[in-house]
Amino acid sequence: MSWAGPHTDGSGPTPAELNQATAEIAALLGELLGEDVVMAIGVEPESSLVADIELESIEFVALAEMISERYGEEVDFVAWMADMDIDDITGLTVGALAAFVAGGRRP
Repeated sequence: MSWAGPHTDGSGPTPAELNQATAEIAALLGELLGEDVVMAIGVEPESSLVADIELESIEFVALAEMISERYGEEVDFVAWMADMDIDDITGLTVGALAAFVAGGRRP
C-alpha cells in the first residue's frame, strides 16, 4: 500500500523529496526519543515506527504534534492516520511517513 498523498499533478514525491523528508522524520524522532536512541536504532526508510523504533501511543501523539508544528496545514498527519486501521498504523514505516510528508508539501 502506498502512503504518499498525491501531488497536485498526480505524481508521487521525487527521490530527492523522499530523502529530505526521511532525514527530517529521523531528526524529529531524534528530538522525540533522543539522538542516542535514534543512532542506536539506525533509522532507515524501512524501519517500522512500532516494531523497530518502538513508538508508544503517547509518542505517536507527540510526533503528530511535532509534524503539525513543523509543516503546519501542508501535512495533516492526524487526518491521514484517521483513515488507517490498527494494522496500517502498526505497519507504518519511516519511509511511508516520509512519502506522505513529501507528497503533502509539494505544490
